[in-house]
Amino acid sequence: RGGSTGLGVGAVKTGSIAGNIWYDKNCNGVQDADESDFAGAALSLSNESAGVSRTLVSDENGNYLFEKLVEGEYTLSVTLPDSAMFTLPGGESLFTEGYVFASSTLVSVEKDETSTVQKIGVMPVTTLAVQVYNDLNANGLMEENELPFAGADLNVIVGGTPLLSAISDGNGLAFIPVLRGGDMQVQLSLPVGQVFTVAGEDNNFVSLAAQNVIALDITLPHGENTLLTAGVTLPSTISGTLFNDSNVSGLLDNGEGGLSNFTVQAINSDGLVTAQVTTDENGFYLFDALLPAAHTIRFCLTDAYVFPEYSDAEIAARNQVIYQTEHYGETAVISLAPGQAVEHIYGGAFRSATVSGEVLLSAGKAAEQLTGGMENVLVELLTEEGIPVSDATVAYTKADGSFYLKGALPGTYRLQYTLPEGCIFTEPLLDSNVFTSDAFTLDTAVDLTLPTLSAVPAGGLSGTLYYDGNVNGLYDKGMETVFDNVTITLVNIDFDMTYETRTTDSGSFVFYDLRPGAYEISLSLDEGLCFAHDASSLIPASTASSATAQFTLPSGEQLQERNIAAAAPAALSGTLYFDLLNNNVMDADDTGAQGVTAVLQSADALHSYTAITDESGRFTLSPVVPGNYQLLVSLTSDCIPADGNPAQLIDGFYFSDVRIEDGEQSALTYAILRYAMISGRVYATDGSLKGVSGRTVQLLDAAGTVLKETLTDDNGVYSFPQLKPGTYALSCDLPDDTYQFARADASAEIQSVIVHNPAAEKGVSEAFYVPMGENVARHIGIGSLGRIGDTAWLDENGNGLQDAGEKGIPGIVIEMYFLGEKVAEAVTDSYGRYQLTDLFPGVYTMKVTMPAEIKTTAQRTDYPLLASVLPENVQDVAQAQVTVPSGARNLNCDLGFVLVKEGKYPAAMENLPQTDWDYDK
Repeated sequence: RGGSTGLGVGAVKTGSIAGNIWYDKNCNGVQDADESDFAGAALSLSNESAGVSRTLVSDENGNYLFEKLVEGEYTLSVTLPDSAMFTLPGGESLFTEGYVFASSTLVSVEKDETSTVQKIGVMPVTTLAVQVYNDLNANGLMEENELPFAGADLNVIVGGTPLLSAISDGNGLAFIPVLRGGDMQVQLSLPVGQVFTVAGEDNNFVSLAAQNVIALDITLPHGENTLLTAGVTLPSTISGTLFNDSNVSGLLDNGEGGLSNFTVQAINSDGLVTAQVTTDENGFYLFDALLPAAHTIRFCLTDAYVFPEYSDAEIAARNQVIYQTEHYGETAVISLAPGQAVEHIYGGAFRSATVSGEVLLSAGKAAEQLTGGMENVLVELLTEEGIPVSDATVAYTKADGSFYLKGALPGTYRLQYTLPEGCIFTEPLLDSNVFTSDAFTLDTAVDLTLPTLSAVPAGGLSGTLYYDGNVNGLYDKGMETVFDNVTITLVNIDFDMTYETRTTDSGSFVFYDLRPGAYEISLSLDEGLCFAHDASSLIPASTASSATAQFTLPSGEQLQERNIAAAAPAALSGTLYFDLLNNNVMDADDTGAQGVTAVLQSADALHSYTAITDESGRFTLSPVVPGNYQLLVSLTSDCIPADGNPAQLIDGFYFSDVRIEDGEQSALTYAILRYAMISGRVYATDGSLKGVSGRTVQLLDAAGTVLKETLTDDNGVYSFPQLKPGTYALSCDLPDDTYQFARADASAEIQSVIVHNPAAEKGVSEAFYVPMGENVARHIGIGSLGRIGDTAWLDENGNGLQDAGEKGIPGIVIEMYFLGEKVAEAVTDSYGRYQLTDLFPGVYTMKVTMPAEIKTTAQRTDYPLLASVLPENVQDVAQAQVTVPSGARNLNCDLGFVLVKEGKYPAAMENLPQTDWDYDK
């Protein structure tokens, strides 16, 4: 296998061909690890041009090797023994042709090389045999006395294409020796006049009908021999007539013809239809190919036809139907032998009278509107004496309420209607669910329609009458007392019907078969009891010991566990007060809230009690049904519940949960607050509106937490409405870094709640208390440092105005006082000018000290920009009120003087420099 064989120096160099054949035992086209090699395959190699022809057999390892081959192209042929065939396509094998035992391929040989041929897979052959026999007694068993059947045609069909075929021989064997396993169809065909026998151990070709061609879908295992059996027999026949038994005699009498176009079926012992035909114009039918087995003949009915009684008369033309239903009748069993022809199987039928009608849904006089029919009402035909006629003369109403009943012989009858359980009639008006009609007479072929009836599903009511000791609105079975022998009355208002029952020793009560409609329920409790809350009860809670309530019962509604609760009445009183300290405790100084509406509303919102507080804020509600309530208090817009009061605002009312125990005299206190307000304005200390608009003012609690914030309007106004009484503080921002808050006591007229504090990071007021209901005013002063200054001059013409050319006076001392405190000082320069900077804006007192040689000039109001701010004719020291603007300068504070003695000047005015009007230097 390893390579070519060398022939020495000068010899012709040759090549070789090698390969392997394996046994593909699992037939998958792939050599698996556990699959062995295949020995015994015959191989031949030929090359006509080289005159080479060799043969060999694959060895025990499945290998083969042809050596010392000259260069060229060779034909390699492989021939398998009869027991093997090439494996399936789609895998590793070189050859995969089906149903052949030899195959060839071309192989090229080059010198000094070994040409390796693709490996070849071999799989076992599958065989199929069908043993065909004459089943003389038609029992599906191949018995000793039964002969083989020759001439049956066997075909194997794969993928819809006929592949292989065989014909059963004298031994009854149809054999196909070579097959691939897998899915296929095996078809066996018998000659005309022969059919396959019945099901049995030795018959694989089975059908309900008598057939001579049957195809089986089977899967044959690879490499195995499969044997099938087929029993062959002769078909049988049954024929007869279905006649019109118009006189209901059970016999075919003169003048009675056949019934045409009726379906007739052959039924096997399993109740299955094996053949079906239709009667001809004479009522004749024929089953020309039936399996020789037990059959009954079924005549299918149409319209109102039924069969008369079975006739045992000793004549052929008689009704042989022994069993009938609404839809068909059947004969006795007919056992067929192979090839047997059974004739004269008759059926007699006649058109019976019919009875039809309907039962509709209707609530009667009740307001409820129902439509449609009542389904499954049992309708039975009775004799005049009330005895059921037969099992066949019975019907059930359909979904639309209609029924159709046939099969009645001429006579006098009644019809009995039985409603489904839990239903009652409304027309006629009966308490029973069974109604029997008046007698009526029927003849053949008569169609009778009875008057329409109506009915309705009945309802019911049940529950327990109990004492709700824990007032939870639920019946705690076994834990709470019940009331026995209490009369409960129901009145159907629509039908004026009264029902009455008494509670049992378990407290339960039940009403059955109640018509739909409007009802009134009533009962009385012992004196001193009332009806408590129970969501399931038809009787609402009330403080009375007797009650009547109305309800509507829909059709078919079962009102179950509609329990009725009793309890002892209770009372509730309370006080609504203004909680001045907001501590949820009614202290000595707290006053009652008069005229407040308090509503006690049950948890189910079905009933309520209302009271209005008196001058002391008190109210009383008595008697009250115990249970869970909500107290609804309507407060004016300036009031809210105090802290600690759990009430929540819902739809304009403050809701609080209140529980009133059985028989309890409950009292409560309800603390409320009247809103307070903090309002004020941010003002500029110089009296202007500069910087006051758009300031953010924050409301803080005592711990410094921001509660609210707002912006000031164009006038600096702000407000915090709807405040609870308590301790608060205020903070405010400044327009920019040049601003400061007002100095403490900066104004006698308006005090700033926030004052200038260089050590504080932000402006926050001291905490202050806001009483309930009061509007507390708190203002905030702000300002930006300003300047003031101008000129002290000698008014030489004494007109009180600073004229051109008039000289400034040096050395005048100017002091600025703010609220009595000196805050700044300046001395006029050689030009008589002065300027004071970094002054907090506001109104100052300016004190001016002058030399003895001068006094203040006349005051003028007509030209303030050129006039003196000082009062006139003052010597030594003069004072004036001046304003320092916020973030600006006031340079209109001229100081005018005149000489006390003409020609006598102050010493500082000697050697004056030339006037310089630049005030900013």
